[in-house]
Amino acid sequence: MPINMWAASEVYSIGYHIIIPIFITIEIINSTFCFIVLLRPKLREVHINQYLQFLTILELLSSFCAIPATIGSNFLCTSSTYAMAYYQAHFGWKLVDSFRYLFLYGLIWVSYDRFIATWYPVKFKKDKFNRMVKTRLSVTTLCIGLLSVPFLCIGYVVENYENLIFYRFGLGYIEHPLTKKNRLIVYQYLIPILPCVILFLLSLGLLLSLFKKVTVSENRNLMYSVISVLILNTIYMIFYLCGVFILPYDCGTSKTVNEVLIMIVKESFFLMFHFVAMCVLFALNRTYRVELIQVIESIPMIRHLSGHNRAVTGRNKPSHIRLEYLKRDSNFV
Repeated sequence: MPINMWAASEVYSIGYHIIIPIFITIEIINSTFCFIVLLRPKLREVHINQYLQFLTILELLSSFCAIPATIGSNFLCTSSTYAMAYYQAHFGWKLVDSFRYLFLYGLIWVSYDRFIATWYPVKFKKDKFNRMVKTRLSVTTLCIGLLSVPFLCIGYVVENYENLIFYRFGLGYIEHPLTKKNRLIVYQYLIPILPCVILFLLSLGLLLSLFKKVTVSENRNLMYSVISVLILNTIYMIFYLCGVFILPYDCGTSKTVNEVLIMIVKESFFLMFHFVAMCVLFALNRTYRVELIQVIESIPMIRHLSGHNRAVTGRNKPSHIRLEYLKRDSNFV
């Protein structure tokens, strides 16, 4: 193996088998805590939280699907077993990307919901369509699932692929040459860019709503939710479009160290976005923060340490933040 390919292979192994799994672990822990918090009695039935529960489930699914895709991947796109080669050819990172597409459309529904709530509050309260959250998300999931089926079928397994036979014997997983151009147009540009354009227009409408004569600041909960969605949309569009337009991954071709580093950064973008997004939500809403504290305190080890500290210091009264929480609730509407 040439020295440049050997170096790129080593960088690939470090990135995909050490760095990215660390990000995946952080994302799973973060999403699990967020989902538990959103299922708390005070937050479960809040309107916008139903969307956030859906997005959190997608984060967990994409993270869990990224585990076998990461473990089974290698620089030369080969596998010693047919089952793993088949999984990588038809599912692998393609399945993870499908959940990311669905997350993008879920974020569009969140933005649409906040847009109607700010510009047409009377219609938002009276129109039953705005309360059909589960139906709306179910139809979206079905549509994106059907669109993803051709995407999962463009790969196939070959034995002793000509570009790989000199480096490693086994089964290779590649994409059919005739489908590469179609995939580039449909799945790497049309699907991501069209939702991002819609997301940008909705974000612009939300931004303008903050400067209306009858401002949303009269309803502080609504204002917090609008600001949160604006921040989420901005971060996601930056992360997502950067990931889409960065060098696409093509198995079986020669890669330099720089190209492999770009691929690692691309996957890290998607994984770290969800962590940053949830940090923004918890930073802006006091109710989320307090519920998260209660969830953490319910962990047996943390509860034991907390009880020991209260016994030592003699402080058994509720904390200041807990009192503030009881005095004032700042749930999103």
